[in-house]
Amino acid sequence: MKRLPSNSDSSAPSDKKIKLSQSEVQTLIEQEVQTALKKKDNKLLGLLGKIQELDESLNYKNSIQKLEERMNTVTRRAEAAIAIMTKTQKENPQPSLDDVEIKRSDSSKDKRKIPPGKISAIKPAFINICICGLLSIRSMQFTFSVVKSGIKSMEKKVEFLNMMKISKTALTKMQEDNESLKAVIAGLSEKLPPPVPTPNGSSDCKGTHIFIKKETDHEAEKHPTVEDSKQSFELQAMKVKVEHLSIDHSSSPNQTNTKQGTLSYPPLPPTTFPSVLSIEVASYNLPGRPIVNVALIKKPVGLSVLWNVEVKDPQGPPMDSYSLFMTMEKVKGSGVFPSWASLGEISAGPLPMCAMISKYKLGHTMCVVVIGKDKFGRYGPYSEIVNALIPE
Repeated sequence: MKRLPSNSDSSAPSDKKIKLSQSEVQTLIEQEVQTALKKKDNKLLGLLGKIQELDESLNYKNSIQKLEERMNTVTRRAEAAIAIMTKTQKENPQPSLDDVEIKRSDSSKDKRKIPPGKISAIKPAFINICICGLLSIRSMQFTFSVVKSGIKSMEKKVEFLNMMKISKTALTKMQEDNESLKAVIAGLSEKLPPPVPTPNGSSDCKGTHIFIKKETDHEAEKHPTVEDSKQSFELQAMKVKVEHLSIDHSSSPNQTNTKQGTLSYPPLPPTTFPSVLSIEVASYNLPGRPIVNVALIKKPVGLSVLWNVEVKDPQGPPMDSYSLFMTMEKVKGSGVFPSWASLGEISAGPLPMCAMISKYKLGHTMCVVVIGKDKFGRYGPYSEIVNALIPE
């Protein structure tokens, strides 16, 4: 007897595993990914095509124009048909009504006659229908012309209203900027008092001390939100025209107040330098040292911090931002200040620039310092420390 092959022998080839190399697997995966991406691209193209078709179909102006063209075509054809029928009727008079017959071929081959009254009314009725249709088309054309003129007038009105809105917004902004600029100029135009030297003949504190004009009690009552128990600041950047500024800035870094004594400043925050720089940096110098002035603004109430550069460098780098730091003495009249608090960064703009501080403590001395950073991440030197006594 012949031995039949067992099931295990027949299934052995099917149990063999297919071995693929890593490169082949990667190739298969890339092919699948490309196929999936192509499918998605095709779907997106189809969606874009449908959206464009919908946009074209929703164009009411083109739809009205096409409908008007069709109505004009129908009107011309109706007028031509009426003219031909009128001409034919004049050339060929109507035959006798008794001789008019209509033959109809059917299974029985009967002859039927149309009543004379109906035949006489066929052509006039058809002409009346054509005339009525022509009149209705004319009225529809007039309606469409009225609608088109109304749409055009509405579009002009909307455009005019948008222009008025933009102009009103720009005018309001200009008025606000002018008010702020007047307030800044009025505060910065105050003459600074001469420096008061110490008994040794020189001052020990760094920075420029500015006395700010004190507000009256009546004005202070109108603005009760100026005094705050917590040290918090709000900044608002604005542009200031150079030709309107005429202030006295002391170049001496050491001034003090006889009532306050020597001021003790905390160390300035350290700055970082980028580890990697592009070749373009070699064409520019480091950012210049800012000059800072501080003044009290009455309307709107706040402290104005104005800064510019000492010397305009033709090889100066494009600036990225300016950082403001401030510190205020904890105890009134102590002359001791805590660490510097960052007021944030302001995007660089045309110099001079100005920032408004709307919250501060009355009767305390505050210090402000500014530093600039260029587009390459490099910081320049700190400005001189400017301190100001806030009147109560």
